[in-house]
Amino acid sequence: MRQHLTAACGLPGSRRPGASNMRDLRDTSLHLRLVGMVVAAVLLACLTSSAAVSRTGDAEIQAQFVSKLARFISWPDGAFASDDAPIRVGILGEDPFDGALTEVLEGVTARGRSFELHSVDSVEEADTYHILILGETKRRKLSRLAHALKKTSVVSIATSFVFAENGGTIGMEMFKGKVAFEVNNRSAKMAGLEISSHLLRLASTVY
Repeated sequence: MRQHLTAACGLPGSRRPGASNMRDLRDTSLHLRLVGMVVAAVLLACLTSSAAVSRTGDAEIQAQFVSKLARFISWPDGAFASDDAPIRVGILGEDPFDGALTEVLEGVTARGRSFELHSVDSVEEADTYHILILGETKRRKLSRLAHALKKTSVVSIATSFVFAENGGTIGMEMFKGKVAFEVNNRSAKMAGLEISSHLLRLASTVY
């Protein structure tokens, strides 16, 4: 490269560039332009991705989080009717994700199982589900629901840290565009659930 630049600048003692050297210079220039185009394309993709994420509502971000939880949780023996039985997800009360979970779970699998999403009318139906999402956010009601679910092997989730603090499996909230969550591992163990240490390490608080 130094020889190319020296010759091109006509420095004393240098030789005029031959056809081969000129071809090398053109190849080098073309290569640099291509590299620049690739870098620009990558940066543009990153900016576009960031913009898309910033436009994504909290509900969809939380729904995405819920869809990945099953990969890190093991249910007790007998929780599923068969080896390929689906993971039943119930929403009790008002849907905190505004319907986003329906689209997010479509075609998704975890541990070789698909998902089934249902609306749940009462907490008494909880033991027929593997994951139960609560639309309630009031402390007193969340505490009562957490207590009612203690004897089931359901992973209970609410969009409030108060829930995990009061015995629910997972309480989550949005923080700076990301999901922050707490886990009550004591309650999970009592329910026969095994939560991966990888997930526990990501939790802001583990009870």
